[in-house]
Amino acid sequence: MACRRVLDVTNQDFLDELTAEDSFDEIYSYGSDDEFGDDLNVGDGNETDDSVESSDEEPLAPGPWKTGSFEPIIPSFKPTMKPGPIASLRMDDPTPLDVFKLFVTESSVAGIVSETNTYADSHYSDKEGCRRKRQWRPTTACEMWAFLGLILAMGMVKIGNIRDYWSTDNIFKHPFFPSVMPRDRFLDILTFFHLNDNRNMARRGTIDFDPLFKVRPFLETIKSRFQSLWYPYENIAVDEATVAWRGNLSFRVFNKDKPDKYGIKIYEACDSKNGYCLDFEVYSGKKIASNKGATYDVVMRLISSFLHQGYTLFVDNFYTSPTLATDLLAKKTTLCGTVRLNRIGLDPSMKTKKTVKKKAILE
Repeated sequence: MACRRVLDVTNQDFLDELTAEDSFDEIYSYGSDDEFGDDLNVGDGNETDDSVESSDEEPLAPGPWKTGSFEPIIPSFKPTMKPGPIASLRMDDPTPLDVFKLFVTESSVAGIVSETNTYADSHYSDKEGCRRKRQWRPTTACEMWAFLGLILAMGMVKIGNIRDYWSTDNIFKHPFFPSVMPRDRFLDILTFFHLNDNRNMARRGTIDFDPLFKVRPFLETIKSRFQSLWYPYENIAVDEATVAWRGNLSFRVFNKDKPDKYGIKIYEACDSKNGYCLDFEVYSGKKIASNKGATYDVVMRLISSFLHQGYTLFVDNFYTSPTLATDLLAKKTTLCGTVRLNRIGLDPSMKTKKTVKKKAILE
């Protein structure tokens, strides 16, 4: 008889809390219990496992594991808001600029304009003897929108040298860029483009130093907009993304298995139904982690807004651990993912390599 090792979370107090009905106008369901239970089963009960052949095996080591059959109790999916777009995202016949402004707001662009002009003024005041022949003209919000539009266009139209976007050579000539802004003006804005005031930046090595200080206001605005425009469906995925970058950066990462081997790593929580980014966190170097581990902390930070609502979280073996699964279930959130055999908290019997026996095939 095959047995399974399961976390022992079946005490009555826990079940009472887990199955308590919360008041909510509209109830969302995963489907029948049988359907969901079948998805969670790791086998059909007929497989053989040399490590658990009979009930006479050695008792389990002390811990949150037990032997026997187990019917999982899945928290009901009861989100605090109806999944899908928030009202502000619904508009009649929106243009690409309308959608872009939902995430990059007028106030954030006004802040960029202010910081860019401030940085340019401080540059010239510090180097009065090195003024350019072409004097700096303060930029405006309208001009900054055009500048951001050119930056986005450059991501779609790839040309090796930035000056060649304004080239008159028939090979490189592209009418769009010079029609929006002269080349020299674009380069001026690019030179002084700033998102935060350098004068408020803590010195490197101090406790208040923030590696992301120069982009922090923009990152926080984008994150808040992502969170305020969409509410996820019942499945959420947490994984990493990499922004290709080969410049000089203290927290640049290298991964030989990725197409872009050098870059900036970003942890993301996304709606599994459509890939919408719900929250993200830029990796900026090692931080002091809790006693449950850095990956545990990352997951909890990313999905903190969606706990106690019956969500299911999908992760890979970089994040999966018994501690994370247990703590999430206590917060009415289920976890699905492969697990590394060296994770702390696994029962020793789960780390034994299984031997696949030859089976006769009936003709």
